Amino acid sequence: MALEESKRDRDVVEEVEGITLLIDESIAGQLNTINIEYYKSLFGRGNFSIYAV
Repeated sequence: MALEESKRDRDVVEEVEGITLLIDESIAGQLNTINIEYYKSLFGRGNFSIYAV
C-alpha cells in the first residue's frame, strides 16, 4: 500500500466517506475481504491498519 498523488490508467477510483481511494485493478476484487482503518497517533502521525474481515 502506498499514498499516490495521481491516478494511473489501471486504477479503480472509489470514494468512501469523503476520501478518494485509488485502487490497482489487480487487487480491487479482494477489498471485500479486508478492512482498512486510518487513525492519527498521539504525536499526530497518520497510521493505517489492514486486517481480514
